[in-house]
Amino acid sequence: MPLLLSSLLGKYRVLVFAVAAFFLVSVGVYTLNYVLLQNVERDAKSINEGGKLRGYSQQLAKAVLTLSHESAADEPVQTSQAQISEAYQAFDQALAEVQAFAADSQDGPALELADKLDRQWQPLRSAAIALLASATPDRAAIDAAVTLSNTRNVRLCSSPTI
Repeated sequence: MPLLLSSLLGKYRVLVFAVAAFFLVSVGVYTLNYVLLQNVERDAKSINEGGKLRGYSQQLAKAVLTLSHESAADEPVQTSQAQISEAYQAFDQALAEVQAFAADSQDGPALELADKLDRQWQPLRSAAIALLASATPDRAAIDAAVTLSNTRNVRLCSSPTI
């Protein structure tokens, strides 16, 4: 029996090695595909989170400008205040997700960018909260928020994604 097995292996040795080599190459390709797919998934999530932040920042800027126009025309401002409230809360949540994502990835540049975004956001967040503090916001606070919103929105929208 051992003689028969060795003669079969001898006869098909090249075929066995070819199948083994194909198997090893296939495993290598599948492993590489898996690793690359993980990177693509991470990058796609980063792009999506950056898009959310840009959208909420622009939504807040629009709501602040609308509030300014409504206040100047002595119109009701409750709708604008509701939009400001929704936008700043959504931005806070999206920023928290970005910070958690950066912390999970332990990527130095991503952590720095998340901190930079937070530093850019905090003054605008404070201005939004100040606008929501009373039913009729002070005109000076509105003007300050518009100016701050314009400058910070540009900075927030120009930041690269995490």
